[in-house]
Amino acid sequence: MMYGYGILNNHVPTLKATFASDFSISMWVNYDVVKSSQMFIANLTIGGSVRGWFVESTANSLRFRGFNSGGSDAFNVLKSSYTPSTGTWIHYVFVHKNNDNRMYENGTLIASDTSSATHCGYDNPNYPMIGANKYDASTTQEPFDGKIDETNLWSKALTATEVTELYNAGTGKFYPY
Repeated sequence: MMYGYGILNNHVPTLKATFASDFSISMWVNYDVVKSSQMFIANLTIGGSVRGWFVESTANSLRFRGFNSGGSDAFNVLKSSYTPSTGTWIHYVFVHKNNDNRMYENGTLIASDTSSATHCGYDNPNYPMIGANKYDASTTQEPFDGKIDETNLWSKALTATEVTELYNAGTGKFYPY
């Protein structure tokens, strides 16, 4: 099943992706400014203990990170060194399937890891948030400075062929797998 959103700083109301099951996230992003920390999408519970996952851009890396159910163990599921450019649409896809995690940029695999990320099980009552991290009921953090479009979440792991087809569909379009 696929859920698609072309919005910024809004909740994704239908899917809770956990590392206990396969899922994929795709989005088109266009940076206005490159900052030290900007969230593309986050599904975190903060306050007490940190639990969940997020996709973050920094000035020199792209990270797909998770936190365990106790919140004390932050780990990079995937990390890729890169320098983002401003004013250009970029397509990103993040795939989790068992212990196979992959990150794509413009249809090209830029990072993969087969180490276990399944220990990131959590009990997170929140839904993912696009374009920021929801710290608590009234506070957001690390907003994305730019545009995010066609954010799609799948309850399956996209294949490399599907990722390529998705990218080749073009800016602002999505392929309904």
